[in-house]
Amino acid sequence: MGITYTKQDDGWTGGVQREVVLDAAFDADYTAGGESLDPADADLGAIENVDIESITTDSGYVVEWDNDAGTLVVREESDTGGGLTEVAGATDLSGESIRLSVRGRS
Repeated sequence: MGITYTKQDDGWTGGVQREVVLDAAFDADYTAGGESLDPADADLGAIENVDIESITTDSGYVVEWDNDAGTLVVREESDTGGGLTEVAGATDLSGESIRLSVRGRS
């Protein structure tokens, strides 16, 4: 599966927009290209914005939101010193987690 989302909180931010706070827990089989975050994962009809409360996991992986693909991409420091690169598919990220603030419409 790759990732498990657990809702921590939700509320209306004004008008028809809701904000949902999710804990995202990775597992032992990262999907190359990023882990999908579907609107249904946040009990929303559409996602408008995703903020990652702390982009770095406990082990130092950096997590970014790819708005175009609708995925959470996990990166690490390159072995060759070329900056951050995406971790390989099937990387074991079990025990890694982040908190997300997802805004959208019901």
